[in-house]
Amino acid sequence: MTKLLGVEVEVVAILVTGLLAGAYLLSSALCPRAKVDPARQAWLKVYPVDDKPTPPRGFKTAELASFDGKDGRRLYIGAKGKVFDVGFLYRGWEAYGPRGGYAVFSGADASWALATMSLVPQAEWPTDATWESLGADEQKTLNDWVDKFENVYGYPVVGWIVDGFFPSTSL
Repeated sequence: MTKLLGVEVEVVAILVTGLLAGAYLLSSALCPRAKVDPARQAWLKVYPVDDKPTPPRGFKTAELASFDGKDGRRLYIGAKGKVFDVGFLYRGWEAYGPRGGYAVFSGADASWALATMSLVPQAEWPTDATWESLGADEQKTLNDWVDKFENVYGYPVVGWIVDGFFPSTSL
């Protein structure tokens, strides 16, 4: 038998193999694989891992309404003239998706609701609100939301709103 440092190599190989197998079994018992969250599975069907943001384009508010994350659709929010794909990241899907706490903002020009921090249903949002009708604090709040969407959360801008609260002709 071959010896290495006075110990038989076969014995060392058996001990190392046993230790590795034991470590694997112990880690499997202590850290079982997490069950796949059904919400995450639904999100992955809409946003595959290799997905790329869509090129920016103009959106009418009526068209934007279909991007509410329901029935396999993407999740867009309009804010201050821009349209953000907030579902592109899973944390956005959780917050603004159909079951999220901020779902009311989805599929809409949510500028007024974001500015006023209102969670009332979209049907109750004023239709005649404008940037000028907001107070200075509300304008700052809306600017803060847009800054967070762009610079903190990194949601892709997929277009601009051509009508509604804060219409624009381009980015």
